[in-house]
Amino acid sequence: MVKLSTQPPVLKDSEINILQLLAGGQSSKEIGDELQLSHRTVETKIAMIRAKLGAVNTPHLISLSYEYRILGIPEFPISSEAGKNANYL
Repeated sequence: MVKLSTQPPVLKDSEINILQLLAGGQSSKEIGDELQLSHRTVETKIAMIRAKLGAVNTPHLISLSYEYRILGIPEFPISSEAGKNANYL
């Protein structure tokens, strides 16, 4: 397990935005299309964020983003159908 520093890394708003989109499952191409950047620029920015957080890969980057509380707890939509099937517990 990686020991986190007591101070989370400082990220720019644009870096946090990229992290949110990445954590939401978007590819670098999709993020680039949404932010009007090339996918190469997005990949470079992700690499810079990864270096700031000390992540070894993208899943580790997302994990550290939550551990450092850079990203909040993800919200999952709950449909009315899900409530009907909750008797399996």
